[in-house]
Order: sequence, then C-alpha cells, then structure tokens
Amino acid sequence: MFLRRSIGVKEVNEVDAKLQGELTPQEIRDLRFVFDTFDNEHRGSIDFDDLRRAMRVIGFKINQDDLNEVSGEVSGLDRPQINLEFEQFLELVIYKQGDARDIYGDLEQGFSMMDLGEKGHLNFDDIKKASVTAGLRFRDSEIRDMMDEADTNGDDLITKDEFFQIMLQTNLF
Repeated sequence: MFLRRSIGVKEVNEVDAKLQGELTPQEIRDLRFVFDTFDNEHRGSIDFDDLRRAMRVIGFKINQDDLNEVSGEVSGLDRPQINLEFEQFLELVIYKQGDARDIYGDLEQGFSMMDLGEKGHLNFDDIKKASVTAGLRFRDSEIRDMMDEADTNGDDLITKDEFFQIMLQTNLF
C-alpha cells in the first residue's frame, strides 16, 4: 500500500509540453505528489529548504551552493528565488537527471540512504526514520502494510532486491 495521490490527466496536461516530452505522465504524477508533500501550506510553491528535502527524497543530493548555481540555469530563474513552482521543480529534476538516467543507481542510492547501519536490508525502524526525515507521517500500521507488500520472503525485512522490485512495480522512483 504505497502512497498514491489521485492526480488526473487534466493536471498532467497542464504541465508544459516540453516537460511532458522529458517525463512520462506517471513520473509527472509521482513528482507532483513529492512536490505537494513539501508544499505544506498549499501555496503552489516550495522554498529552498523544502526543495532540498524533496530532491533528497527522489534521490538527488543537493546543497545550498548547488541550488544557487542551478537556479540560474533553469529557465525562468534569473537569480535564486525563495520559492519554486511545480514546473520549475520539474525543470530542476530534469536538469539534475541529465540525458542518461540511471534508474538502478537511483534506487541503489535510495536504498543506501534508508539502510541505517549498512545491514543490507531495511527493517521497520529504517522505514519509519526515513519517512520522518522526508517529512512524511505514517501510522505504524501503514508502514507494516508497506513492508508486507514488499516483503516477498516473509522475513519481516526488505532486502535490496525486494526494495528494487516494489519500487519498479509502483514507479515510485
């Protein structure tokens, strides 16, 4: 039961056609979910601190200097702004992923960020801590449901292979 926000075709179609050519409708919907998660006040924009956390959630390490540099290179951003709108967020994601996106590298990085203690698997506490760090609030039962869905061998741990499999099935990367 991984989180899914109901984002319709209308919302995807409102994204600039150039951006639609770079991302699939599913990627746009997933990125919209990430963006909306960090747009806590529903302003339609996120500040640089929220942007940094959102980028980290989707697998990009980015610091303030990177943000200042990149903000001048993304269309519509002449100087570092306090807030980025959704299309600017998409442009930044496209810019950061470059022409050759390494999906498995992204998933590996995500797994490594969550695998506290480098055990080679994720347990309940790892997933709970990663959720809190990302600013997501899940009930313990929701985390258990997610683990049950991903845990194919029934050992109550999520191996790297199980993590990759569920992430690829759900397009949550």
